[in-house]
Amino acid sequence: MKCAMGIILGELARLQRHLGIATYPDHEIYGLVHGLESVIDARIKKHWVSAQQALQAREMLQYYADHTELPLNGFEDLQDKLITMGIDRSKATIIFTLFKSVGAVPEVFAKLEDGGMCLEIDLENR
Repeated sequence: MKCAMGIILGELARLQRHLGIATYPDHEIYGLVHGLESVIDARIKKHWVSAQQALQAREMLQYYADHTELPLNGFEDLQDKLITMGIDRSKATIIFTLFKSVGAVPEVFAKLEDGGMCLEIDLENR
């Protein structure tokens, strides 16, 4: 199953690179297409968000929603907390895009946006 997923990911990466949509190094495409487990694992883990990470991020955002007196001026105010949860900016974008798309904690997102938060959240293209 993992090998088949690697082949599919590799072919998609090759196609995206050919179309100029994204750039992937030759070694990554080769490793994916040829089923090299370490390359497949690295690619999957790059975008993997565990249920625990999503829950922790949700609880953190809910805390800010429940405590409106706390300052929240942008992503930088959350970054240290997210890093301790193992959530980098790209994973935060994935998590926050999901939360925003389902209408979770809108007051927190409004506050972050007012503070200049730029998380590239684009629900039309996700």
